[in-house]
Amino acid sequence: MTISNAVTISVGDELLAGETLDTHGRTISTALAARGCRVLQHRVLGDDVADIAAAIVAVTAFADLVVITGGLGPTLDDVSREALAKAMNEPLVLDVAAEAHLATWYAGRGRVMPAGNVRQAMRPESATCLENPHGTAPGLQARIGRALVVILPGPPSEMRPMLEGVLEVELPDAPRPAIVIRAFGIGESDAAERIESLMRRDVSFPVATTVSQSLLSARLRGNGPDDRDSIELLAAQVEQAWHPFVFGRDDDTLASVLGGELAKCGRTWATAESCTGGLVGATILVMLVIFVLGFVLDFIEISFVVVPIVGPVLLAMGLDPVWLGIMIAVNLQTSFLTPPFGFALFYLRGVAPASVETADMYRGVI
Repeated sequence: MTISNAVTISVGDELLAGETLDTHGRTISTALAARGCRVLQHRVLGDDVADIAAAIVAVTAFADLVVITGGLGPTLDDVSREALAKAMNEPLVLDVAAEAHLATWYAGRGRVMPAGNVRQAMRPESATCLENPHGTAPGLQARIGRALVVILPGPPSEMRPMLEGVLEVELPDAPRPAIVIRAFGIGESDAAERIESLMRRDVSFPVATTVSQSLLSARLRGNGPDDRDSIELLAAQVEQAWHPFVFGRDDDTLASVLGGELAKCGRTWATAESCTGGLVGATILVMLVIFVLGFVLDFIEISFVVVPIVGPVLLAMGLDPVWLGIMIAVNLQTSFLTPPFGFALFYLRGVAPASVETADMYRGVI
């Protein structure tokens, strides 16, 4: 059966209480969209058997795929398997293979499996267990009417590989074509007016726009691989309508595009900010401070003292955490290698005679 749409359900009292951020919905939606599956709804529910079961019954009436995360642990508040059994009107049975996997997992770590973990090997009678090589909680997969229901463990390191395994089997088709147009310097209202006919909900591929930190994005998605040319043509129309404000597509950032253009021209650039809290200036300042501190501090001190102070500030200003980590790592490596001030001075100070002062060492390495 072809899967064209899906509903995701995240389970956990901590999600409703705001104690934990629900990131699974975004992860799953991105993975599904990349494979041509449209996400119709995303729900968040507490650890309640009746509520989860009712939601499963409701969404399986119209969705092709239901992906549930969480509630597969060994404790009594992990109730997703019981909720699935209730929705299917089936008893829970012990899966012998899943129980053997649990026993092997604990034995491999020199531990005896607690009796309570046997709950994780239970499944609705007609459901199947999904192997979890990264943890103890097997996933569950079942059919309710025409809908495929999949329950994945909550920890991301276990959920993501299991999700990919399910999608490779159930959604093996070519990725759904998608393009994101990036623009800067144009207001949302003005931008929408320029492509109003492309944003109508009754067209084949309606364009959706979003604004974040003064950057405007137009998102275009096809329904299948055959739509790639149509989406490319539509992207060209948006870019023409938004000219000259478009600076890139997809993962392009304003800073990366600007830097690339300057590099092509062999030009340099400088920034000047005063009390504006600008991201570029703040990033340069922080990198300069870390570089200088690398002369006298080792990476442990900088990582555990400096980074926790400046990192949240840059992240709050919109800097990508991956790029922040890369810049800090390269920065520290450069600071240590040209020359390795921190370690070199530490060992030199330990063997140098008293007549050689630390200031002399600094002047020498500089």
